[in-house]
Amino acid sequence: MSVGVVDAATGKLLRSVPDASSYSGVTADILRAFARKPSGWSVGWDDAEASAQELSVDEHPELVYMLSMAGNVVDGSGNKVVFDREGVDVGVEIVSDDTLRRCRAELIAGKYGVSSMAGDSFVICGDGVIRPINGGIDCPAADMNALLTDFDMESLAEYLSILVSMNPDIEISIADMQIKRRRTPRELRPTIIFDKVDADKALYMRAVNSVEGLDPKFSADFELHYVAEVDSESKIIDIHPLKVSDDNPAHSLLEDLYSVSRSRAQKSEIYNDGNLFIVQEEAAARFLFDRLPALLDKYRLIGSEKLREYNVTPVRPKLNLKLGSGIDFLEGDATVEVGEEKISLADLLRRYNKNRYVELGDGTRALLDSNYIARLKRIFSRKPDSKGHVKVSFFDLPEIEKLLDGKVEGAVWKRHRQLYEGFNKLKDQKLETPRLNGTLRPYQADGVKWLKYLWQNKIGGCLADDMGLGKTIQTIAVLADVYPEAKLPSLIVMPRSLVFNWESELKKFAPQLDYYIYYGNAREFDEARSHQVVLTTYALVRNDIEKFKDVEWESVWLDESQSVKNVGAQISQAVQLLKSDHRFAISGTPIENNLMELYSLFRFLNPAMFGSAENFAETYAAPIERGGDAEASAALRRKVFPFILRRLKANVVKDLPPMVEQTLWVEMEEDHVRAYERRRRELAALVDMASNGSDSAKARFVMLQAITELRQLASVPEKVTGGRVKSKKLEMLVDNVADVVASGRKVVVFFNFLAGIRLAEEELRRRGIRSVTMTGATADRGRVVREFTSNRDCNVMLMTIKTGGTGLNLVVADTAFIFEPWWNTAAEAQAKNRLHRIGQTSKVMAYSMLVKGTIEEKMRELQEKKALLVDDIISSDSASKHLTDDDIRYLLS
Repeated sequence: MSVGVVDAATGKLLRSVPDASSYSGVTADILRAFARKPSGWSVGWDDAEASAQELSVDEHPELVYMLSMAGNVVDGSGNKVVFDREGVDVGVEIVSDDTLRRCRAELIAGKYGVSSMAGDSFVICGDGVIRPINGGIDCPAADMNALLTDFDMESLAEYLSILVSMNPDIEISIADMQIKRRRTPRELRPTIIFDKVDADKALYMRAVNSVEGLDPKFSADFELHYVAEVDSESKIIDIHPLKVSDDNPAHSLLEDLYSVSRSRAQKSEIYNDGNLFIVQEEAAARFLFDRLPALLDKYRLIGSEKLREYNVTPVRPKLNLKLGSGIDFLEGDATVEVGEEKISLADLLRRYNKNRYVELGDGTRALLDSNYIARLKRIFSRKPDSKGHVKVSFFDLPEIEKLLDGKVEGAVWKRHRQLYEGFNKLKDQKLETPRLNGTLRPYQADGVKWLKYLWQNKIGGCLADDMGLGKTIQTIAVLADVYPEAKLPSLIVMPRSLVFNWESELKKFAPQLDYYIYYGNAREFDEARSHQVVLTTYALVRNDIEKFKDVEWESVWLDESQSVKNVGAQISQAVQLLKSDHRFAISGTPIENNLMELYSLFRFLNPAMFGSAENFAETYAAPIERGGDAEASAALRRKVFPFILRRLKANVVKDLPPMVEQTLWVEMEEDHVRAYERRRRELAALVDMASNGSDSAKARFVMLQAITELRQLASVPEKVTGGRVKSKKLEMLVDNVADVVASGRKVVVFFNFLAGIRLAEEELRRRGIRSVTMTGATADRGRVVREFTSNRDCNVMLMTIKTGGTGLNLVVADTAFIFEPWWNTAAEAQAKNRLHRIGQTSKVMAYSMLVKGTIEEKMRELQEKKALLVDDIISSDSASKHLTDDDIRYLLS
């Protein structure tokens, strides 16, 4: 795109630009830009106008802004160019051709469709209007235009890695693919590229940093800050930040070469220039035989087939399986062909673990792909039986077939493969309408088909739809379909706050279902068993497990299943004892903190899927959470993917109004600052003293007490100071709530501390604003919800975040305040989504209130820094399981 000056009368480009001094304002500024253009450079539209002057927008992007301020801009046809001051968010859409082998990248400007760049900060939208870019594009227009090109689908990961590295916040859409932004970084890995062995047997190799899954040359050629991982099977694209290493792989390799070539004469056999190494035969042999096997975890090897001259060869093993049915698992023999030799799986792993290679009968040292070995260890992690037979579950089938590069043959696998293949056929199946008072949305009907398919195959699954998408009605639809034919009762376990909601939804959508609420002092277990559906709480299942475990249930459903996230908790152990062929979990946040919560969930849903907790931690949790192991992460995703169904509101509910989230920062008054700082220093000293002592349990208690007191002092100083210091945050909250109520709207405020609720309640009453309160001590929660939703004079609900964060439907309100931050942002999101869900007709405003310069600000920073959710600081097995000593000191600093 270029800009020239035309004659207003004739519309032709001028051969010489008028003197800027004859004009004023933005027109003069534009003419001065032409005057600054280097002499001797001109472009015309044809030979007759070869001397006409034009400026390239790519080289002079500031021109577009000046043109947007002028009113005398026309295009090449003489039509007026329209500028709009309203900005647009710009993204990229990847469109594939009919062969699905080639694709192209197109610039999309929101609702205006395919567009093109106009300088660095503007875009020519699909309707021809030029608009400023709000966000999405960070690189210069020339670079962005170069990215809008055709490329092979096989290069999608490389393309996206470059695109996001240059534009970190850009929105990307690809048909039938889901893009997920991950916070776990991927690391550059030192890589040795073996180039060749020459006629004198000198070894040529290079040392570079590369990213797993991307060509090493590509990683070296581009300055990447993000890396894309494409999983074509699950149709998920993960985008991870890239952790750049300061280590120089060439320096490391030189040290490793010198470690087995210590004399000056031996070192002289090694030539190094930058990342290139030329190593003479004897030095190369010493390195390959004596040093390289111990470095296979350190370096990624490329081109190792060039090493045959040294009797070292990379081998692609071939796994052989002969499996039959066991009691709980498939059992049998596993052997591996390495070259011409057949070795038992146990022997292969023993040899590899000892030497990091496998020595064959002819003396050849076989180098095996470490990722292949890791896969073998993941699949065959269960202890063999007394005869050495391996054990696998049918949940390992996708991973086994990926390892074998083909289908596992035999009748024993036929049913299992059919089950997996059946998931792909659900979309086209027609759902027989269950007996339901209501119409299911299309995605809800898909969810019911998925649940029924799992039911028919006696496999457990987790319905993990985004909050507010109707997980309850999908569950009720399944129950309405199986009863009255089913003769055994179904059990639905939930937090206490949801009992009223479940009763209401059952009456509304399936009044024909016979249900019993097993709750309260008048509960009768024998009476409960005579009904089709039994509603109860997690606390009662834990307390009355001796009764519950002796019953054969038609189905068991865990609503808000994060309640069983801690493997060692009594409730997690109790639900394992429930007997049913049909086990389901319902949760918008199935994982809040760590992967062990996923293990705890699937130990209930499908006990045969994973081994022991220790085995899962060693095989998946530790490699993924500590080492960012992309291979282990992909393997875990493949394993659980069919059994977790999660849809997001943004993808399936197009008519849901937006939710706008905003942080309200509160400045402390001087007396508050003095009180906070004085107590912070005192508590920090106490924590240091306790940490240096020998009683670790006491130290953890002191840490926890200090953090809790500082949180209260920041948010509700009245509680800690006996009312001497007043909360500026409370004043801001009540002022904002009063404004919302004055406009006739309803508000929900979420608290962590009861002291905040009491103070807010008192101040609202003083201002004549009616409110209701719900805490863990509230007995009749249904009455509280009805009062808030039905009474036009009651416009404010105050509740604790853990009480109000689960299952409640509060769409009558359109404004939410998080008065105090919670360690777990998922818990905050769950609370806000009580308002932002199906049935909401207004834009939702969600405010998080934080006091600057206090632990509240550091809680926010620590969450972002660690990229972890840490709501489970207090648990049965540790008082501060997610916070290191450094984290504690940071919070108190």
